Amino acid sequence: MLRSSWNRPLGRGIWLPLRHGLPVLVVLAVLIGQAPDSQAQESTYSFGVDIPLQFVFTGNISGAVSASGFKATLDTPYNVGVGYENYSVEANDIINNIYTTLEYKFLDVFVDMYFTALHLALGYGTGVVTTEDFTLSGTSFGFKEADASQWYLSLGWPFDPAWEFHVGYHRITAESTLLIDGVNTGATIDLGGIMHSLGLKYIF
Repeated sequence: MLRSSWNRPLGRGIWLPLRHGLPVLVVLAVLIGQAPDSQAQESTYSFGVDIPLQFVFTGNISGAVSASGFKATLDTPYNVGVGYENYSVEANDIINNIYTTLEYKFLDVFVDMYFTALHLALGYGTGVVTTEDFTLSGTSFGFKEADASQWYLSLGWPFDPAWEFHVGYHRITAESTLLIDGVNTGATIDLGGIMHSLGLKYIF
């Protein structure tokens, strides 16, 4: 049965890394605000949606069957934006060729840099990853809900005054511990990965 990612409140686990990372991103935004293309920075707010194209595990999981979900972002005129991400990844061979589904959720902050024909966004996110429980030879297996973080880079190309096409690269870090019949064994598994994404942005 899938355990909800939000059984606990959005407290220390998800907000603490954002609180430490936000000042760095704000400083970057101030420095970036000095320029490459001042005309491009006169845009107001914009809303973007991305979908995953590929997810590849960087740990000891053999691969990904499929990845689905979305990232929604809101840009402001101050070179700083916020985002929310929710992905479902079907993984094979997590243990003895067993398939299971992992769910990743992130809250993001990012900074923007605008050039004449290119928009670059650098973001940091923090959140949680959960997995479905599965049964093997009558024994229940699962993984403890784990904290996750990511850095991502997005490159956008405007093709209309109100629309932008962009691609993204995400580097996700997460580690969980194995549960057998609900008991924490202390054995760890790397749930991190690299994800490529594709999206559109609408400028208000």
